[in-house]
Amino acid sequence: MRANEFAVDEAATGPAFKEIAAHLKSLGYKHIGSGADARVWAKDTSHVIKILMPDDPSGHAEKVFKKFYEFCENHPEISCLPIFNEMNTIDIAGEDYIQIDMEHLQPIKKNSVEEAMVWILSDYAVTGETWQQILPSLTDPETWKFFSSPISSKMAKLIDNAMTQQGVTFYKTYATLFSVMKLLYQSGRINKFGWDLHTENVMQRSNGELVIVDPWFANSKGSM
Repeated sequence: MRANEFAVDEAATGPAFKEIAAHLKSLGYKHIGSGADARVWAKDTSHVIKILMPDDPSGHAEKVFKKFYEFCENHPEISCLPIFNEMNTIDIAGEDYIQIDMEHLQPIKKNSVEEAMVWILSDYAVTGETWQQILPSLTDPETWKFFSSPISSKMAKLIDNAMTQQGVTFYKTYATLFSVMKLLYQSGRINKFGWDLHTENVMQRSNGELVIVDPWFANSKGSM
């Protein structure tokens, strides 16, 4: 993020953001990203500081995140969940904010097999179908007609090639990812959360491993 973009964000987000930004900047951190519910800073590639600053003041976003944090803490054996180092509450400009220290991840590469697989598996996670049932569709060109990518017409072939080249690794990686997505979807339904596992809410480690970072949103019709 360039300096002028940082200044625009800082001015637009109010006194709490300015105080956080000034403090973290003094420690050598840079603001690397923003979403509807959080701001993210990094100093190096070892970890990031994520501070929940939801646009919605209801507190629902914090409750959804805490539930995901608990899910991750209860399932340390699942490698496609993020590693959290610490979570605490900080007082900034008279308000409490949740601060998370977590592993540093990268966005999924655009127009890649990984992006396509996250997109399609997230859709199938809500249908109740098994991995074996959805496998034929992954290499069917009809499946990718509505995939918003300039290479959507080639995706079935690219995935077929990935299956051939990666062999057992492909099936193990995505079968596991799919089973975790289904588990998260069911857990979200129990808690009356909306399903929000799109391609920006799955990231990658430096070794290419896919990591689910934000699967749910607060459903205003549900109870928290």
